[in-house]
Amino acid sequence: MSNGAVQNTAPSLSFLNWLLHPIQTTKEHGVDAIYNMINPFLDIVLVMSQPIASIILTTAGFLFIVGMRDKCIKWMTTTSLVYVCIQLFPMLLKAILHSLVHY
Repeated sequence: MSNGAVQNTAPSLSFLNWLLHPIQTTKEHGVDAIYNMINPFLDIVLVMSQPIASIILTTAGFLFIVGMRDKCIKWMTTTSLVYVCIQLFPMLLKAILHSLVHY
């Protein structure tokens, strides 16, 4: 550094990765772009699913109090399973998209 040389920085790892695997990296960026376009709609569905599931579970609780136990159990299990699937959907979608890229 004493002779006035400018210290060069190493290129970023993503740039080196793109140089080594240009098509694979382009696919990954495409998948990320697609997921980022879908993500706001997924967020809306995720936010809406909690109050809807709460209303259905509360109604099922009232059905249990009234004595309709079979319908109550069916509504509670179905609502719980659908709620969990909706909450896991963004993660599963991202995993599926990335698995398609690496196929």
